[in-house]
Amino acid sequence: MNITNVNVAGGVNLTDRLRVDVTVNYNKQYTLIIPTWPTAPTASFIT
Repeated sequence: MNITNVNVAGGVNLTDRLRVDVTVNYNKQYTLIIPTWPTAPTASFIT
């Protein structure tokens, strides 16, 4: 499983008594799905 995280934070003082803070978080989890069938290139059915 792979995980990607991105975090960004910042703030600004609008006045001496007022400040705005912002935080953005992005998280993604993903995995590579590999099919298991056919199991081998030499797989065959007996008739």
